[in-house]
Amino acid sequence: MGEASGRPDARGHLPALDGLRGIAILLVLVHHATLPGAEDSHPIASELLHLGFVGVDLFFVLSGFLITGILLGARGGDGYYRSFYGRRLLRIAPAYYLFLAIIYLVMPALTADPSFAPPPDYRADGGIHAIYGSNILLAVSGDARWRPACHLWSLSIEEQFYLVWPLLVAALSPRALERLCMALIAAAFAVRLGLTLAHAPHWTVYAATPGRWDGLALGALVALWWRRPADRPASALHHHRTAIALGLVGLLLVFAADAGLRKEAHGFATWGYTAVAILFAGVLIAALSGRFAGILTWRPLRAIGRVSYAMYLWQMLVREAFRGFFMNDLDARAGFWLTQMASLAFVMAGTYALAWLSWYLVEERFLRLKRLFPYPQR
Repeated sequence: MGEASGRPDARGHLPALDGLRGIAILLVLVHHATLPGAEDSHPIASELLHLGFVGVDLFFVLSGFLITGILLGARGGDGYYRSFYGRRLLRIAPAYYLFLAIIYLVMPALTADPSFAPPPDYRADGGIHAIYGSNILLAVSGDARWRPACHLWSLSIEEQFYLVWPLLVAALSPRALERLCMALIAAAFAVRLGLTLAHAPHWTVYAATPGRWDGLALGALVALWWRRPADRPASALHHHRTAIALGLVGLLLVFAADAGLRKEAHGFATWGYTAVAILFAGVLIAALSGRFAGILTWRPLRAIGRVSYAMYLWQMLVREAFRGFFMNDLDARAGFWLTQMASLAFVMAGTYALAWLSWYLVEERFLRLKRLFPYPQR
């Protein structure tokens, strides 16, 4: 019943959220699989393809919603912190540290190609990535640094959120949490505006933790609202339509201000990220209400969503493999569009294959240990 309708199944799992994860990772892959230089010869196509970066914002909204819902259900019980942090560690750490070991320890022993092994100047970054400081590294340096590891910035922001948010959920009432979420949304906008006015580098604006609180806070707001069932049925349709409309209006204003939707431009860097997060909060409410169930519960999309975390980890190595071994020759023979389609297909198929191996050989085995950290019953 849950799979067909988008409602929770017998375990309380909502299949539609797997579909949203699948959409989020596919958007990110489209962004990263876009060919370099496309903006020069194919500016409109390039902008549309690069817009896939908003998949990260969808991940932030989903994380805020899921983690806040879990914490609200468990707070007040014995073992609240032990269960949460134990389960998060089992979910996140094994695949993450396997990825870091491969790119910082194994690959340098196999090749000196900077597309696959870090140059000497960036080898020390591995220790910062290991403590989930990737976004701080990028924000302070103002540079993407080594491409195969630069995408870890968003995972670092989520881990920093996981570190602090359980303490706040335990200490504050739901109403106080709602007010805090609103303050975090406003603060994120203010931080990005201040950095933009100060002419900070793009990566400083993009990856600084305080400037990306809005997506996580909006997801948390949806979780707090969704746990008030008395208000839910009558207002669900209104809320999701209002949020989607506000998000779209915000993006239209970005388009008007920037003459496009580039993440580096001032409009997107200030209110654009908040507009995207509001839009995705509306989409999330719609999914929770059972809308889009036919799409979001489609088995292939859910299968992608299931391994989306590992796909996010491995994507950049696959992208670099295509660019290093196939792109130039294929472009010379077949032209831009066939090469672009080949890049998308290669990155998606190769990333899914590596993620599938990661899931079945590593992640699934550790996830079985979650039984050692049951959530407290109240």
